[in-house]
Amino acid sequence: MGDSSAPDRALLDGIPWRVQIGWSPRFGEWDAGWWSLDAAGIQGFQSDAVTRQWVQVGSSLGVTVSEGVAIEAGFTEMVWARASAQGRSISGGLSWTR
Repeated sequence: MGDSSAPDRALLDGIPWRVQIGWSPRFGEWDAGWWSLDAAGIQGFQSDAVTRQWVQVGSSLGVTVSEGVAIEAGFTEMVWARASAQGRSISGGLSWTR
C-alpha cells in the first residue's frame, strides 16, 4: 500500500459486475421515457480485511417532457459491503437526446 504501518496489507483481485433490465413504454405517439432496475458490485476472488467487496441495487426513471428532453430520478442502496462503507444515494437530472 506504499506505507510501513501495521497491519501488513496487500490488495487482492476481484471482478466488477453489473446487470440491468429496463422498459421503455410508448403510448401512441408519446415515447414516455424509461424505467430500469440494476445491480452492481465487486466480487473478490478471496476475502480479506482490506480489499473492497460490495453489492448495490437501484432503480431509475426517466419521463419524457418534450421532444428529446427527459427528467430523471434514481435511487441506489449498498446492500452488502466488506472493507467498504454502506449507504444509499438519490440522483436527479435532465437529459437531452438528439
